[in-house]
Amino acid sequence: MLQCCCFMRLHTGGKVLGWLGVVGGILSFISVIYLMASGTKTAGHSFVATGWFLMVVICAILICSILLIVGASKNRPEFLLPWLISNGIFLAISIISLFVKLCMGIIPAESFFGSMLGLALNIYFYYGILSLYKLIKDTDGRAGHFQA
Repeated sequence: MLQCCCFMRLHTGGKVLGWLGVVGGILSFISVIYLMASGTKTAGHSFVATGWFLMVVICAILICSILLIVGASKNRPEFLLPWLISNGIFLAISIISLFVKLCMGIIPAESFFGSMLGLALNIYFYYGILSLYKLIKDTDGRAGHFQA
């Protein structure tokens, strides 16, 4: 298991990732509302139906990110589980999508290497939060109170 995440203690890394998720979720929510209001079309269809689906997904991401912040702050491992589950699903979909695109030949080499870098970074973040979950769970919520 990791001892730190992004050169920070696991608790701090968890809070930072949670806040980045909240900020990204709010910006995404605003973008979707703008696209829905402007009447943007995707593949010849109105963006409204897709927009509503995206808003539900973004709300779920926001909730998971807020729970990650609270779980890292209050040493509550059960609050980290929604983030771990949702990001585990996201990682699985990303890996499958990347390799399907690669096999079909619809992804250029530059995009492939950028996607692999992003995927590796997301796996590292996931492993950092998983390490935080196990640390808190193994110490019965006492983790992080007396660490330097």
